[in-house]
Amino acid sequence: NYAILDELETFRGVDGKLELKLKWPGTELSPQHWKQTSNPYVRRKRGVIGYTPISCPHTSQQWGGVQFDERKCLLSGSINWNWYWYAVGTYKWYENGIPGPNKVVKKVELYVRSQVSAH
Repeated sequence: NYAILDELETFRGVDGKLELKLKWPGTELSPQHWKQTSNPYVRRKRGVIGYTPISCPHTSQQWGGVQFDERKCLLSGSINWNWYWYAVGTYKWYENGIPGPNKVVKKVELYVRSQVSAH
């Protein structure tokens, strides 16, 4: 596993947002792709600011971006809700796995788009 959550601020776009994507390898689940203004690693409380969906086929379980969680995982996508679906950095198993968008999964990957310009 590899994480650079502490470097998320360096990936902000010209619009001031982070462009993120969640994937669940080994499943048939389509990825979530969105932008948000709040940095879930820096903003150490629940809730998301500036959520803009790009391609988000999963909307159940109070989806609305990723937020700091810390109850049973580092980040979750069940915004301002008492569950931890769309979990990233899980340290409390749920039904022998990780809470994905609408079912338990075995693996999750979070990506951030690099805003490097071509010269």
